[in-house]
Amino acid sequence: MIKFVKNNISKLTDLKLGLLAAIIVCSYILIGVVPSFREIFDSLGVDLSQITKSIFFLSKMWLVILLPISAIYIYIVIGKNIRITKLLLVSLFIIIGLTFFVTIISMFMPMFKMGNIFEVNSQH
Repeated sequence: MIKFVKNNISKLTDLKLGLLAAIIVCSYILIGVVPSFREIFDSLGVDLSQITKSIFFLSKMWLVILLPISAIYIYIVIGKNIRITKLLLVSLFIIIGLTFFVTIISMFMPMFKMGNIFEVNSQH
């Protein structure tokens, strides 16, 4: 019984450290790196691809991305059941996946608007 508890505590500690590292890395990238990258390219006057623009769009929503991760980390630190933590992680992945899906749909939506196609054809 004691060995079982020690094994589970070490797994929980590894998970806590991994989530803490993920929070720190995501915070640094979304708050520090991405805005400076955008400023550099805006000052050069370079037209960026839609995928890069979607990353900039997601960087504006860094709180939406980081708050669920932080909530899971706090929940794990409190020491609740590991099964509930797995359920929270799955729901977090679903939220992040839906965010990326909506971003990809919004990136390619202007291609499907009929008004833009007619405007391009009328210019020629």
